[in-house]
Amino acid sequence: MLTGKFGKEKNGLIILRESSNSTGLIDMGVTPSYLPGFVKYDERDEVEKIGNVWKTELKDIFKPVDLSSKLKKGEIKECSYLEKIH
Repeated sequence: MLTGKFGKEKNGLIILRESSNSTGLIDMGVTPSYLPGFVKYDERDEVEKIGNVWKTELKDIFKPVDLSSKLKKGEIKECSYLEKIH
């Protein structure tokens, strides 16, 4: 609204949160709990739509993952962890 672009083509709202980068990660589907657009595992119709666009069957590969448990068991060999420092 401040820039005068609200409501015009190819412009939209930007979500401002305490952790704005986390919003972008979830939007892009970088987290193991979501596909792009905040789509969760149990939203089967939405998961299927994304799978159709990607030409991939996602029901067998997109599953909730407990990363902490997998790291402790040695099932994940390498991991990058980013933490916000206040």
